[in-house]
Amino acid sequence: MSPNFDTVRIGSERLPVIGHRSVNGRRYLLLQELGSSGHGGRFRVFDPSAGLHGEQRRLLIMPRNRESEIQLRVLQRTRRHDHLFAHILDLQRCRDEFLVIMDWVPGPTLRHYLTEVKACRVERPSVRETFRLGRDLARNLCKLHRLSFTVHGDLHPENLILQRDSSRLVLIDFGSAWGLETSARRFPGDGLRSIYSAPELHDNGSAPQEFADQFVATLIFYEMLTLVVPYEGLGGKAGWPEHRDEMFSLLVPPSKLHPQFLQVPVAVRDGIDRLVARGLAFSTTERYPTSRAWLEDLDRVWFSMNEPIQRGGINDRVSYWIARIAAWLGMSIRESSK
Repeated sequence: MSPNFDTVRIGSERLPVIGHRSVNGRRYLLLQELGSSGHGGRFRVFDPSAGLHGEQRRLLIMPRNRESEIQLRVLQRTRRHDHLFAHILDLQRCRDEFLVIMDWVPGPTLRHYLTEVKACRVERPSVRETFRLGRDLARNLCKLHRLSFTVHGDLHPENLILQRDSSRLVLIDFGSAWGLETSARRFPGDGLRSIYSAPELHDNGSAPQEFADQFVATLIFYEMLTLVVPYEGLGGKAGWPEHRDEMFSLLVPPSKLHPQFLQVPVAVRDGIDRLVARGLAFSTTERYPTSRAWLEDLDRVWFSMNEPIQRGGINDRVSYWIARIAAWLGMSIRESSK
């Protein structure tokens, strides 16, 4: 007989148990509701049977309908992308719903992290570290497009976890991931989170394509870099028909909003401004035409960013030997003066 749990200790925390659910005969303790959407509920749960002392998991409850079935079929393609998505550990098909158990990715959401940075409770990341995170997210999205023929279509800071172990951005939700061949059949409202959506998704007749992920990934990169949402806070809404003419020329280059750009090479500064301006273009024809073109420009800026470090490595060795020689000369002078 399974023991009853009123609370669960996780590290130094003791969390109350608010309920339980069974998935394929395995009992999970509900610890926290993470929010709900049109795709069903999300819960932080605890599996007391996992590992030595139990482990945290994430439970998604999805209505059993055609939309969810399409989502889950697309998800089967994403299993090879270990660095982008949280892993599915179990799935149960019930009469009215799907129960999906995913691993728990430790770390704050990107939204929480940015809130702490803006409040000066956490140190602001450097331009280089922010670029590394943004480039890594873009590379994984492009793998998703190329290898799984899937567009995510619903990126936003709440469903990205800044993983503690690897310092990567990991997606913990896939509510609007669509196969490219079926994306035209998306359901009304999918991928529309106001500022975190590509302008073309405002029109329900438009199918989410790779360009939509490119736009929102660039928007998130811009916010990480500058701590503000582009286009005076409107983000993707700036490209909606009612705002487009007014906002067309109001994108502030990120180099104007981060003081550390005064210390980076001109090629890096101009390269980041170029990447952002193109990725945040309202028209899909003005963004990077292919994932390859997008990645090549990201790599070009990354290599420019790392050149001073490589040269610095040589300079550090030179400085080391200069210091050794200076110390030796100083010792020789002192010895000769005795």
